Amino acid sequence: MISMGDTLNIYLDSLMVMGIATPIDYHEKENRLYVLDNYNNRLLDYPLNHTQELISPENIHNIKVKGKITYFKYLSSDSLILYAYSGATLLYYSIADDLIYKKTGFINKSAGKQAAPPYANAAAPLFFSGNTIIGFGFLIGESDHENPAARTLCSTIDVQTGNTRYGIPYSKVYQQHNWGGSHRIHPTMKKQKR
Repeated sequence: MISMGDTLNIYLDSLMVMGIATPIDYHEKENRLYVLDNYNNRLLDYPLNHTQELISPENIHNIKVKGKITYFKYLSSDSLILYAYSGATLLYYSIADDLIYKKTGFINKSAGKQAAPPYANAAAPLFFSGNTIIGFGFLIGESDHENPAARTLCSTIDVQTGNTRYGIPYSKVYQQHNWGGSHRIHPTMKKQKR
């Protein structure tokens, strides 16, 4: 548990932009805070102890990935799981080798469902339960020809097999209408006379 008093003061250099969407992960066993700087592709490693008023990063690791990472999980001093919302992809990353050694995705286009990619971030994390990774999300925009009952909010990955499953369909009220981003009238709805 982080217990630093009323305020946690961490040093940010002139390159760092930290906001509510900045990916962070607290590792309780080591009492360390990890912050992913997407703008500069680096991982900042802050030791949390009671000896400093202003905490500076102990290590800064360059991360060689393309695209924006919205969430990550610290696995060990050498491994991270990075999540890219674009493509709903999990990237297993080796810090020592500076490479992605495994990729897996939440969306299986052959599954016949319009599954929502997890919108994972520090406020809405992915859940790791045994050999299962679970994420929740939403889709933006709909086409007039899709089946709203096929949309789901929850996607799971079996880590051992890489298989994806989808569950928790949209509630009935959302299945009865088209809630598309362009405010179109669903073809089954009668046009109202003005």
